[in-house]
Amino acid sequence: MQHSWRNGNPPDRIGLVLEGGGTRGAYHAGALLAMQEEGVTFDAITGTSIGAINGAALISGKLDEMVEIYDHFDPEEVFFGSKEVAKALSFNTLKEINLSTVSAALSAILRDRGVDISPLMNLLKANIDEEKVRSSPVDFGLVSFNLTDMKVIEVFKEDIPEGKLMEFILASAALPGFRLPSETKYLDGGIYKQVPLDLLLKKGPFKKIYVIRTRRDFWTNLEREGETIEVIAPSRPMGVALQAGHEHVRDNLLMGYYDATRQLRGCQGKLYCIEASDPDSFYQRFVNIDRKRMEALGALFGEQDQKHRRRFFERTIPLLASLLGIKEEGSYQEIGIEWTERVAYDLGIPRYRVLSEEELLQEVKDRLQETEIQDLKNLGRFEAAIAMLTGLSTVEKSALLRGAWRLAMGGD
Repeated sequence: MQHSWRNGNPPDRIGLVLEGGGTRGAYHAGALLAMQEEGVTFDAITGTSIGAINGAALISGKLDEMVEIYDHFDPEEVFFGSKEVAKALSFNTLKEINLSTVSAALSAILRDRGVDISPLMNLLKANIDEEKVRSSPVDFGLVSFNLTDMKVIEVFKEDIPEGKLMEFILASAALPGFRLPSETKYLDGGIYKQVPLDLLLKKGPFKKIYVIRTRRDFWTNLEREGETIEVIAPSRPMGVALQAGHEHVRDNLLMGYYDATRQLRGCQGKLYCIEASDPDSFYQRFVNIDRKRMEALGALFGEQDQKHRRRFFERTIPLLASLLGIKEEGSYQEIGIEWTERVAYDLGIPRYRVLSEEELLQEVKDRLQETEIQDLKNLGRFEAAIAMLTGLSTVEKSALLRGAWRLAMGGD
């Protein structure tokens, strides 16, 4: 890890904050790989829970190994120590929680006097080098909670006794029931602070701070006066902290890579990585919709008398924006990109790649040919609800967006 001071000027420092989040930490690894490819380096890193683990592994020079681990990650092997516990405590949504299996898991934990974390320990020992972390010019800090003394722990590597770095990292990620190799009882640092931004600021000032989230709760206040903070957050929900099955973990890894790539390269979109294009490209597409299609599109949105293009821009486009959840000040480009992405995602078009605007438009056109008959069936009851866009099911909204896109963009 290279130090990024320029001419010895501390304000040029770059900081990194890694949020906690269990197996959602795969998102960190994907984002960090994208940042490495874009030449981003860090002078200080703070993390909570899996953020502390990933931060220490990054400083140890193990990013490639991190990516490989998450690409083939099995939560049962690493976290739980028994199939009973794994079955109960690894799930993808809260709806999947089964109280009977949770009860069985708790009984197994009590029987075994805790959860055996030796697989996790072995993984950390292979990918975190205390000597490298300590000798690196990169500052490293973490958050944990001391249950024995009932106090918060916020420390940097220089505050941690020699030979105890692994213990403190494990303490930051300690779930209830973990059998830790220490007499002191700890609890995951996320119970106090999931995003240790304020800890990082103790090593400031910084030219820029990157915060890599593992959740989409955008109400978390990450603004700090005088600091330039860039947040990389999941474009889709990533499920719960301990997900079942490596396919979910791998999806989060890919999401992290492409979300960061989109942001760092200035790509368009929220779900897809769409290369930057003419900012007026969708305005031009809207202007060039022929009169027949424009009238059909207006009728689809309850506008029976749409003979003038002005009404299309004054009435139909705002209705479309409302359906997409875009505010009044949204540009035609925002509306067009959001519309295309929603239709593409609904059609199952793969999103983990970088592609041009034209490439995505063509793929949507091609795929829409396969859904036209079903969409026509779903369009049957729109007349009663379309004017106010109320009372439509998710299926009907999707069909409406696809049908309108097909008319506007020329998909036959």
